[in-house]
Amino acid sequence: MKKAIIIAGQTGVGKSNISYNLANKLNSEIVCIDTIQLYKDLKICADKPSIFFTQTINYHNLNILNLNEEINGSQFANRTREIIKNIWAQNKIPILEGGCGFYFKMILTGGSEKFSDEEEKKHKKFSKIAKEIIKYDNNFEKSFERILRIDKSTPENCISQNDLYRLEKRLTDVLMFGNGAYDLIKNREEISRDKNKLEGEFFNFFLYCERNNLRKRLETRCEKMIHDGLLKEVSDLLSDKKILPEMISQKNSIFLNAYGIFETLKLFIEIMKISHMKNDYMKAYEDKHSKKEKIKNKLNREIEKIFYNFLNDFSTSNRQYAKRQATWFKSNEDYLWMDSENGEEKIVNEILNKINSPYEDFKIFVKSEENDKIKNSYFNTRVKEYNSIFEIMNNRQLMKKLIEKSFEYAEINKNVLREIEKSFGIRVIREKQNMNSNENEIDFELLKKYLNM
Repeated sequence: MKKAIIIAGQTGVGKSNISYNLANKLNSEIVCIDTIQLYKDLKICADKPSIFFTQTINYHNLNILNLNEEINGSQFANRTREIIKNIWAQNKIPILEGGCGFYFKMILTGGSEKFSDEEEKKHKKFSKIAKEIIKYDNNFEKSFERILRIDKSTPENCISQNDLYRLEKRLTDVLMFGNGAYDLIKNREEISRDKNKLEGEFFNFFLYCERNNLRKRLETRCEKMIHDGLLKEVSDLLSDKKILPEMISQKNSIFLNAYGIFETLKLFIEIMKISHMKNDYMKAYEDKHSKKEKIKNKLNREIEKIFYNFLNDFSTSNRQYAKRQATWFKSNEDYLWMDSENGEEKIVNEILNKINSPYEDFKIFVKSEENDKIKNSYFNTRVKEYNSIFEIMNNRQLMKKLIEKSFEYAEINKNVLREIEKSFGIRVIREKQNMNSNENEIDFELLKKYLNM
């Protein structure tokens, strides 16, 4: 039976190094399960494998898309399955590395598109109606009763209590297809799985890091990305018109999920707001012997606060993503959890031992109480109070350079930054033109019809 290794895990735990060492020992190839790394123009903010890694090991799913191109989950899964088959044809063990549980699930289960292009347009229309109905009901049971009344094929236990995400999806399907919707969708999914499912032994590992230690790891990585030129990379994307205001307001460009893009844009906007005082800030930052001590200290504090907030937001978004990853994989019973702090060599050797043991033994261990205990321990660990200490802010020479460059990048891109600022809410808001477009209008006659059902 053909074998494959999955190295999943939280962001920042060292998946790339583990995968590279495994590939070296097995003379294998690595398949990146990360849609951000598909984009050619994203280097630092995509956190791609190092040039040394890619020159010595064959990597797949890297640098194949322009920023104006998109790929959905089904397309990504289909592409990746073909890559796996090609590696198997060379009698090699493919190593799938990444942190997106949904894409792993799509690849392994044979998931594909459930709807045609025409149905997809209708589905979006009904999705808006479903959201409004759920909002109107403001009660999980009431909305679920609507589903059961319309579609007699829907099992009463098909959605967990208060799972609003699946409630909305199921209601959308029911509004679109009516009675029999559940069986119809289930049948399409089964056909897709039977057609696309890969036949092989998949050894699935999830690398995690104790939460108190992960925070410092992520802060260090964020600082390294800034050292490596993150600010310039985002500035160049703005200057080359590869990041546009409408992309942010519509939230429809996958690459904008790359590490640090949103946080860097917000930094530039904050710097732009005080750009008229650039000379005062730089003088205050440089002149330790200024007679105007109060003014100098006030300016210093303000500019450093802007940078501290930038660094803190950057590391916080990474930390929140890492928590979401752990939560997703905890609910998936097909992964063996491994502590990334045990050391690369030890982890690699343990993985090699596992894949050389019978597959049935591996699956038993994955389902074992010991593995469940590790998962529960991770979530039950109390997170200590922690004050972020960014080393970069103690390097006065580097900070001066970053401040100067930020003023420069904000000035170069001030026009587009002003437009982007209009598109920002806490994260993203819609632009007026998008809210008023026909595509986003709700069919109130349909809404009224289904509210009365």
